[in-house]
Amino acid sequence: MRKWTELTLIILVSCIVQIAWVEGEDKNAARDQARQSAESRQVQGITNALSAIEKFWPQQPELYFRSMNEVARRTVSGLTNAPDTRQALRAAFTNMIQKTILTNEDETPALRLKRDAILGCLGLDEIRNDTATWLAIAKYIGELRSRIITDYKKKGFANPPGLMGGSPEKVQQIIQKNERNKAIDRLQQELRQTDRILTLFLLHNAGRLVGDADKRKAYIQEIKSLAHLREEEQLQL
Repeated sequence: MRKWTELTLIILVSCIVQIAWVEGEDKNAARDQARQSAESRQVQGITNALSAIEKFWPQQPELYFRSMNEVARRTVSGLTNAPDTRQALRAAFTNMIQKTILTNEDETPALRLKRDAILGCLGLDEIRNDTATWLAIAKYIGELRSRIITDYKKKGFANPPGLMGGSPEKVQQIIQKNERNKAIDRLQQELRQTDRILTLFLLHNAGRLVGDADKRKAYIQEIKSLAHLREEEQLQL
């Protein structure tokens, strides 16, 4: 069932409609009509895709973020320039970045895919040039930083000590604990990597969007507070 759902989504977001060029006196009018028809079908296809993607949440977070990234990148690459599509994706981005990953399994893959989806959406001018986008990203960075353990030391082992000579029950306990530690190691590494990448984009983009001095001061202060920026980072805004 999952493979069928993924296939349906791929068909929706991969639909590229070629515009017909016709010969004759009315070729310009016919071309414009064909383009409008193509854009209408593209808008409907991506709107349907976004609706389908939402159904993946929260049971399939990895598929949700991977699909959002796919739609964003295909829109950026020129699948459609229709404003309705881009605005629909803008709304979907706002919804996506607010989602909290809830899983009893290793959440590292979903975190990585969420980061990739955010970066994919930033390819759209409507998203990248919106101050609300950077406030949302700043808030997300702050959430990531609140989970990063200061001076964290790796806990997992390729071959954990205590396996030799132990009872089967003891060995199993050691293996299970080591797997949990390795999951924490991966999570902490991913939190740090996502923090670094998104902070780089934040510092490069957030400060350029507000021209009015008073509004800019308030905006930058909110960015600093939400993202928990360090002093040396604040100087780059």
